[in-house]
Amino acid sequence: MKESPLITLVKRHSETHFANIKYGYYVLIISLVYLIGLALLRAFGRRTPSRSSSAFKNKIIYRLYDIDPAIHLGILFFAVLIPFYYHYSLTTQSTVYLKRLGRLSYALIPLNLFLTLRPNWFLRKNCTYTDFIPFHKWFSRIITVIGLLHGIFFIIKWAIDDNVSLKQKLILKTFNFVGFIISILVLFLLICSIGPMRRYNYRLFYIVHNLVNVAFILLTPIHSRPGVKFPFLLLNCTLLFIHIINRIVFAKSLMILNKNANYSKTNLVHVRLPRAILR
Repeated sequence: MKESPLITLVKRHSETHFANIKYGYYVLIISLVYLIGLALLRAFGRRTPSRSSSAFKNKIIYRLYDIDPAIHLGILFFAVLIPFYYHYSLTTQSTVYLKRLGRLSYALIPLNLFLTLRPNWFLRKNCTYTDFIPFHKWFSRIITVIGLLHGIFFIIKWAIDDNVSLKQKLILKTFNFVGFIISILVLFLLICSIGPMRRYNYRLFYIVHNLVNVAFILLTPIHSRPGVKFPFLLLNCTLLFIHIINRIVFAKSLMILNKNANYSKTNLVHVRLPRAILR
């Protein structure tokens, strides 16, 4: 009797391949909790200091209510990073954490997009778009830096590994090459967002900011393994679509209270608008 050949099944992915999926969902839940907390803070909190409280406490309360980036980002990232290092070895399973950086970067985009909606119907009653500008600037920078570090650390890892070809990993693998392109775009955005560069040519920054934002949202699902199409790509595309609709439907002519273009070494124009129209 002829024996059948022995067939060996090899796992397509390692045991850590899906290690970061739950972490991405966790970041999304934290984002939702933060939004609810922010809505409650602006609805029931108060900016004016209490006479019975210490000056330090009043200052913290004021900065918390005023959406100070240092306070709010500190709270947000404290919650997000609590389970970042968990279960897997940092030395023997470092790939898990490098991939986790990338997933963290992409999982935070829905919150960033939501807070910059104009108008934002969820927070419209107690917030204006301008309230979130400082937060948005620093939040966006952190997101892009996290994504950039994800790529840089992988390049370093492959470069120092004698058993791996950097060219094979970075250029010849389509998924990784897309990630490399994303890193270049993000780096260019960071350069354009530097204060002097942004003030010198704000139009360039604005165009690059929007194009790289769209590219980051659409290209990352091609690069990411395991995928981030649901729910992150769906949420990001939905929010992008709402941004576009808002800018078309709610765009209108308005009266400028004051305009100042008398600045040297910059093409910025400083305008003063009625606060009511910013909601």
